[in-house]
Amino acid sequence: MSQELDPYVAPNLESAELSWLYADGLIGSDLSRPEVRSLCVRPPLMRTFGSAGHASFDYELRSGVRWHDGKPLVARDVADCFNRVRASTWGHQRPFSLVTHIDIWDQSHFTVHLTEADRRFPLAFFTPFGSPGIPLVRPGRQPIGTGPFKMAARTPDAASFERWDGSPRGSSRISSARLRYLANGDTQNVMLFSGDTDVALFVPHDEVIRRGFPYFRRRSGVAWLVLNSRGRLSTPQQRGAFAAAIDRNVIVQKIYRGWSPVYNTVVAPDAVEPEVDVAHSYAPGYAKAILAKNEAPIELAAYTDAQPIALLVQDQLARSGIRSTIRTYPVQEFLAPSGPLRSGKFDVALFGEYFSLDPDLEASWGCGSIPPAGGNFSRLCDRRLDAMASAGNLRGALESLRRDAVVVPLVRSVQCIGLSKRLRGARDPGDLVPSVFECAEWWIA
Repeated sequence: MSQELDPYVAPNLESAELSWLYADGLIGSDLSRPEVRSLCVRPPLMRTFGSAGHASFDYELRSGVRWHDGKPLVARDVADCFNRVRASTWGHQRPFSLVTHIDIWDQSHFTVHLTEADRRFPLAFFTPFGSPGIPLVRPGRQPIGTGPFKMAARTPDAASFERWDGSPRGSSRISSARLRYLANGDTQNVMLFSGDTDVALFVPHDEVIRRGFPYFRRRSGVAWLVLNSRGRLSTPQQRGAFAAAIDRNVIVQKIYRGWSPVYNTVVAPDAVEPEVDVAHSYAPGYAKAILAKNEAPIELAAYTDAQPIALLVQDQLARSGIRSTIRTYPVQEFLAPSGPLRSGKFDVALFGEYFSLDPDLEASWGCGSIPPAGGNFSRLCDRRLDAMASAGNLRGALESLRRDAVVVPLVRSVQCIGLSKRLRGARDPGDLVPSVFECAEWWIA
């Protein structure tokens, strides 16, 4: 008997990404036309009101959309899905933490009310672009969605899907799909090269190229360090020295085999505003002069999957004479209200990878966003930064953050997806969307 796993409380991020096979989002994958291939008829309309800058968004659902079990998709379903997310660990993160309540007007119309104005909110609310991207899913014997596949069975290490023709994304060219989770990456690679699987995520770039296999690369996130301005690195000089101890080019070579570029911004690459592309300089001698005299070790918090980067950062710090300890957490605990980020029990947190592409990120800094109310994990309170962000001067706000060195972007992650030689029509999903999001476009020759 298959085990029922709720995608909102499952213990790993793959569950949220997997759900895009069988569920759609309020806004689709085309940022220039957010109503295309989505559950909404048109882009949500933003309204601002009140001296505090509160906001609301008016949504209109497509007519005639049905869940896999045949029931119509209605506005009440959106509110029910939100309530389930709000009750989970992800409910404490933006964008869901911004929502005060949802007004249901009729079967197709509803309004989402926020605690503060955030023009990019619709891009992260039940869409592929959030952190993680959570679509609309109803619980059941198997979770029920509206996507191009419906789930047929699921166990902790595998899931199978059948084609379903009611999705805004259209009909799949294949009748069924099966996804397997393999703890050992080498086993996955062998299965691809032996022909036992058709698509393998996160395979070695150089190996698929050497063997002549089709592949595409997916830019998936930015790994970055958050420096707690109220911790052991309380001054800009100390934080700047810490940043100077990190050789990001070594991280690119040793962790990502040279495929991933060094990155200098924490803003989503699709942001309208120009990126702030000013790098922290690598100066281990300066770092040693400022920080090597610290008696107590600096504590580096990381979620479990990021431990290889954490170990490399620890080694680089040691080369500058800086003592550090690493504490790793499961990702749900890492992000929980009692976890290191929101509770502030860290000196440095290794963050990003899956999360830094959140469209809400630029609104996560400032005095009003310090946890538990918001996502300002560095706990920097600078009214000048708040004023620039409120005035729409994102470049100025990011330059201010860079001067205070409360965040150190490391590398833009690039993942390689290997394809079997019998697979045709594989469509590169591009940036900012889960790697299985376009699975409906693949077919077997």
